[in-house]
Amino acid sequence: MVKDLRAELDFPLFDLHLFQTSEGMRSKVLSDLGYPPTSSTGFYSGRSKMAYVWRNKSFNAMLEVISHEATHALLRSGYPRIPKWLNEGLAEYFENIEVYSNAVAVPPAAGWVRKYKQFRSDGKLLPLSEFLTLNSKQWLAYDGDGHAGYTQSWAVVFYLMSTDEGREVVARLLNSVKHEASSPCCFEQIGLFYPAGISGLEEHVAQWVEIRTHTKHRY
Repeated sequence: MVKDLRAELDFPLFDLHLFQTSEGMRSKVLSDLGYPPTSSTGFYSGRSKMAYVWRNKSFNAMLEVISHEATHALLRSGYPRIPKWLNEGLAEYFENIEVYSNAVAVPPAAGWVRKYKQFRSDGKLLPLSEFLTLNSKQWLAYDGDGHAGYTQSWAVVFYLMSTDEGREVVARLLNSVKHEASSPCCFEQIGLFYPAGISGLEEHVAQWVEIRTHTKHRY
């Protein structure tokens, strides 16, 4: 999978702190960093190279959050300028990863599928041409309490990771983030990298979400 994306990662060490309560996690992040976490379940700081995770009421839910924050740590090691939508989309993608003896699989997240359909039905999704240009602050504001940002980020990434063509787009985006410091990612790049352009990608993601079954990705 990493080979497919031609990812340049250093596999960094990072500290993982587990907390009995979400409030305890929030307090520690605020104390260490001077600002509260953007999530009540987990948070990764590239500055301190530390992941803060609430133990949660479910062990499996906690493991998913740890996978999510570990993905942030890996991406931050190789791509410090990665845009918010791609950073969170990839973290959500790998959050549910299933590891076997000689293979891994990534199942679709039914919750994000339902949310995407509802947001789209209600007209609450940003056009992709706008969504891809959001900076971190704008993305967080758009995400809000309903998590529109996470929903749209996951849908775009999972769709792209569904095909060789899409994975090539993600690989080229990561390469662009790594080596083209003068060119902000990712609106213009996707317009060039994805054969059908931005409008085509938006249409294809929406069509993919609406299909009856979504298959697990196997590597």
